[in-house]
Amino acid sequence: MVLTAAGVAIYVILGSSGNGLKDTGGMLASASSIAGLEVRRVIVNGNFNIGDDKIASQIAYAKGTPLAGFDVDEARQRLLGNSGIENVSVRKAFPDTVVVDVVESDPIAIWKSDGKINLISRSGRVVGVATADYSILPQVVGANANTNAAEFLSVMHRYPMLASLAQAYVRVGDRRWDIRLRNGMKILLPEKNWQAALAELYDLQARQEILDREILQIDMRLADRLVVKLPAALAKARRDTIRNSMRKVAEQGT
Repeated sequence: MVLTAAGVAIYVILGSSGNGLKDTGGMLASASSIAGLEVRRVIVNGNFNIGDDKIASQIAYAKGTPLAGFDVDEARQRLLGNSGIENVSVRKAFPDTVVVDVVESDPIAIWKSDGKINLISRSGRVVGVATADYSILPQVVGANANTNAAEFLSVMHRYPMLASLAQAYVRVGDRRWDIRLRNGMKILLPEKNWQAALAELYDLQARQEILDREILQIDMRLADRLVVKLPAALAKARRDTIRNSMRKVAEQGT
């Protein structure tokens, strides 16, 4: 292959197979520099919170770097080390430009685990420390809750009435979810078919306002029944009522 600049022929050595360029001893980079193919600018697209200068500095860019010798894969890996970046592509645009297309990490939830409170992106990646500014975001709790949050929250968004009552979503044994309500009630969802359980819970609330009652816990882990746990005093009163009813029935039969 021959590059020309200002009438000067520059011979670039080919690999023995002839199928691609082989940079022997940096000759390709040197040839690019002689030909004027040097990095003169970096164009950044898609960034809103991270400045162009910061991105340019993270890819170890310096004016005058031979464009042919610029490693786009290494630059991409450097940028992915930034917690504020969810994804990024880096490419060369001849004759003198590096183009960086950024997808910034938007937090979708607050993740509490091991005493730490962080913001996480849709992929579950930690993108920063949670502050009061993000208190409106849903909270997920427990080991690996971060990597399972996006799927679960996407289903919860179908039921805003339920979501408005929830205080936190707790990942249990990395198998299933519990929902903690603001009124102290706990909902135990099944490991499988939890989407159907959420739909059933929504229907119960819409028709019977079950989540507004004096209930400590609703266990939905069994496919064929709900197990409801009442406060001790209410449970005792209910038992007494049932006992009295049974006694009256018995007396009437004698």
